Amino acid sequence: MDFRIPRSFVFSLALLVLPFTMQAQSASKTAEEASVTLQLNDAFVLSLPDAETMAPQYELAVADLGMTDTKAVQRMVNGMSDNLVRFRLNEDANTILLEPQYQYKSDWKVEDWNTYLQELAPRFRRHKELAQQH
Repeated sequence: MDFRIPRSFVFSLALLVLPFTMQAQSASKTAEEASVTLQLNDAFVLSLPDAETMAPQYELAVADLGMTDTKAVQRMVNGMSDNLVRFRLNEDANTILLEPQYQYKSDWKVEDWNTYLQELAPRFRRHKELAQQH
């Protein structure tokens, strides 16, 4: 028995799948382009740069933490997120992404977010210390 898939079916399937693939690639590229550098001072206070509009995500170079163990960085990042800020490690780019959860504080400006991040600094320092102990 000879089984062949009609060319018209393959063509129709390609037309159906291609737009979704292109949309996913476009969204990924837009997110990468939208990253803005996050500042970190010696007291481990993170701060967003002054801007008229808030970025969807901010990135911090892992090297800025003074940590070289990727597993320790991942442990630290895992404990840093809360309901207002989400942190993710991007191992490929060797950065940590901070994603403010704007839906919960839509009226906050950069100054409000920076005040909040300043309040979190002791917790962030503690997570770094704990991550390096393992």
